Amino acid sequence: MSDRSSGGRRCPYCGAPLKEGDRFCSRCGREIAPARQPVVPEPSPAPRAHDVPVNSSNARIGLWIVAAVFILGGLMMIAAIALSRSGSNAANVADPDRTVTTASFDLEARAGAEETQPASGVTPQETSSSSTSSSTSSTSSSTTSSTTTSTTTTTTTTTAPAPSDVLFPVAVDESYGFIDRSGTMVIPPQFVWAGDFSEGFASAMTPDGMGCIDVAGRWAVPPQPSRTQILPFSEGLAATETDNGWGYINATGEWVIRPNPTFIWASPFSEGMAAVQTNAGFGYIDTAGEWVIGPMYEWAGEFSNGLAPVEYEMTDGFIDASGAWVIQPRFLAASSFSEGLAAVYVDDVYGYIGTDGSLVIAPQFTMAGDFSGGLAPASLGDLTGYIDATGIFAIPPQYDYALPFRNGLAEVFFNEPDGSVAGGYIDISGSWVWEPTS
Repeated sequence: MSDRSSGGRRCPYCGAPLKEGDRFCSRCGREIAPARQPVVPEPSPAPRAHDVPVNSSNARIGLWIVAAVFILGGLMMIAAIALSRSGSNAANVADPDRTVTTASFDLEARAGAEETQPASGVTPQETSSSSTSSSTSSTSSSTTSSTTTSTTTTTTTTTAPAPSDVLFPVAVDESYGFIDRSGTMVIPPQFVWAGDFSEGFASAMTPDGMGCIDVAGRWAVPPQPSRTQILPFSEGLAATETDNGWGYINATGEWVIRPNPTFIWASPFSEGMAAVQTNAGFGYIDTAGEWVIGPMYEWAGEFSNGLAPVEYEMTDGFIDASGAWVIQPRFLAASSFSEGLAAVYVDDVYGYIGTDGSLVIAPQFTMAGDFSGGLAPASLGDLTGYIDATGIFAIPPQYDYALPFRNGLAEVFFNEPDGSVAGGYIDISGSWVWEPTS
């Protein structure tokens, strides 16, 4: 399909060209993150009375007074500590069997807790804190007196977060949150946009830019204005778009392959390689960012089953990891293999081939997606349902858009009369787990 090599906005997942206003890719069917809205800075407040500069000599006198007060306070504190220690030692000598309890602090644990604060408005699944304080008791007699030091110990118990493969993004009142497989809200709606979880992380957008959260809703990679797209993590890396081209980050947000101004588009890694686009065309790089197969194609998809679909001279075929043709170019379009089948476009309709290139499901669909859990989204006319590996509809066509199943659920969409799109989740029987919401 020659228009893939044209300029303009492209699907961040498969690289297919997008039209202005497209919310879903016409090729892979995936939802596209909206363009990030610029943050308009608030006007600076008017100067307040205490912001007005004061006379410099008066300021110096004031500083000397403040310094003197601090020095005097410090001397008094030192004296009090010395008296306290001498009293404690005397008490220990008088009562050697008494245990003196001192508070201890795990600085490393505290630092770790501070680094994993939840995103604003996010409540981790279940966190309970209990504080226990020892009571202070005093026993007095005519000759002796002893006091037990009061200590506070805080114990935090956090239920292990849900596995990342059972959290799904949902839109509620124009904000995105995440539900589990039962349809229960786990991470409350608060994001401008959110993507699928993969390898424990999901991309999420705020007015400040794109970042990544973990399954507890905490920022693993804080949002940054310069990052406009973060694709799902794959093989430990996530393709990330910046104002200076595409690169790849790890789970802490550090650059493993720094943004390259020549990278117009980049795909997730698969089988050790990732498709990237330059002005010269599409090719494949390794995890070091080095070319394995140079940019020579008009389009390139992800590797699966040792094969990757590529477009060459306006037709698609499949290459191996060395760049050699395994299935010669003869299709108008082709997708990556999933569960041993790949959708191909022949005579204006889609069918599926096996890894040897032979037809398994005859071309008959107006759209065909990836198989997952034995089912794949496929369209007849304008409506989409789900077929099995024999090409028979297991869930009849009834949706305007539909994505492949993932861990037992599939996201499906309807066009609303006002032009918006309502999305929900179904299970493999076609029953609603999450009713469509705009």
